[in-house]
Amino acid sequence: MSNSRTTKIPITRSNNNNDLNDSDVKGLFKLFDNTNLKIIEELVKNPSTSSASLATKLEMPLSSLQRRRSKLEKSVLIKSHDINLKASGGKMGDAVIKVDEGNLRTV
Repeated sequence: MSNSRTTKIPITRSNNNNDLNDSDVKGLFKLFDNTNLKIIEELVKNPSTSSASLATKLEMPLSSLQRRRSKLEKSVLIKSHDINLKASGGKMGDAVIKVDEGNLRTV
């Protein structure tokens, strides 16, 4: 997968400290098997893809894809919506704001 996006992966810990235990690591590896990575890659390309078309494209049963997609969306995938400003006659641009040290809360 060659994508420049960075994904934060929430890890729930079964112990009280911040150390990962064996079950945390096993669960993380299970979540990122080859099939799930293919699903993630396709959903990053087109988040509004239907499960049916995704199952057909990945040649897997719809019920399996829906189960995997649901687990991924609850744990590591974040849905987002964009507004098409051009369609409504708006314009889009980037803004760079320089914040003086210590004044971050006033921005």
